[in-house]
Amino acid sequence: MALAPAALACEAHPEHECGGTPTPPRGGGPTGDFTVQGAVTQSGGLVFTIDARRVGGQGSGTVMIGDADGNSTGPRPVLEVVAPREGSDIFCVNFDSTEGGPGDGNRTNIYFRDSGDGLLTHDPVKFSNAQDITCETAATDRFSASTAGDFIVRAIPSP
Repeated sequence: MALAPAALACEAHPEHECGGTPTPPRGGGPTGDFTVQGAVTQSGGLVFTIDARRVGGQGSGTVMIGDADGNSTGPRPVLEVVAPREGSDIFCVNFDSTEGGPGDGNRTNIYFRDSGDGLLTHDPVKFSNAQDITCETAATDRFSASTAGDFIVRAIPSP
């Protein structure tokens, strides 16, 4: 008997929590070093791809912004990667969103809940853009549902 496409994807990617029900918020995030990787597509067709890490309290990596036609801008440098604080389930990735290169302080925060499985449900996200914004700025308003994709957070094992 052949497996359904979703079951095949679950079998091929056991790191995803398959089953159709998002994991409830756990409160607090990784306490050590970790990575954030993946991409989500917003309802307007924009695709945000993150390859970021937090090591020794410092954020690094890149964010690419693309559209449904395959056009993209970037890579944009990641400046901060922040795990959820106790009692929260919201991650934050802050990047330099200046057109044409860094320097003027225009930054974007991508807030997300790592609750989607990437197959049946997708991580809710929220974007904030402002001069010199940091992840200390709390996410407000509603999060929007992604139409595709998933961000995956993994702990980096201690040596």
